[in-house]
Amino acid sequence: MKAIFKKSAYLLIVIVLLFAACEPEEDPATVFPVKNGSFQTGGKVYATNYATLTDEVLPYIYDSIAQRDTIINDIDTVIEEHFPIVRHDFCQNLEFSNVNYNETAKEVYSVLFHFQFPDSIGLGLLTYSYLSRENKKYDDQKNFYMPNCAYVSDGKLNNYSNCKSGSLTISRNKDSYSFSYELIFENDTRVNGNYNGSITDFSGVTYRNE
Repeated sequence: MKAIFKKSAYLLIVIVLLFAACEPEEDPATVFPVKNGSFQTGGKVYATNYATLTDEVLPYIYDSIAQRDTIINDIDTVIEEHFPIVRHDFCQNLEFSNVNYNETAKEVYSVLFHFQFPDSIGLGLLTYSYLSRENKKYDDQKNFYMPNCAYVSDGKLNNYSNCKSGSLTISRNKDSYSFSYELIFENDTRVNGNYNGSITDFSGVTYRNE
């Protein structure tokens, strides 16, 4: 009787494990429903309901916290001291994500662009294309650089940063923006996405090219 019970218990465990192994992974769009935006890659859709804009200074690298604070607090003085000729190293980080800037989540889906966000957007579309910032043809008004896409799929973190080509279009209606983008990374990994809504703007640098 004990032998039969042991065999039955063993078979039950095997059945449960097989069922768990065969159970399909929950769709990302179900975990985080799409509201304002999303991107698609690998046959799956990932919600990006928030957009955040922050400043970045390139190619300057901080040697200390004090130096960083000096740059942030007295940006024009630092420019005159360190960039007497090159005066176009201000850009912004535009990130589309499934979580807001002050929230955390077990799974995060994100697409990030580095470029100089336009001071004003009139009627019609603004179109940007990918180009390495090291390229002499790089134009702040036409190009973005170093885009990144990161998401979790099947319990694995996927992070793409080696971009081959891409495009980004922007339009605006009062405080609402519309973005559409297509990125092609190494191994022909394609990311297509869009976002329609407001931007949480943390960019504090008012300096622009002269």
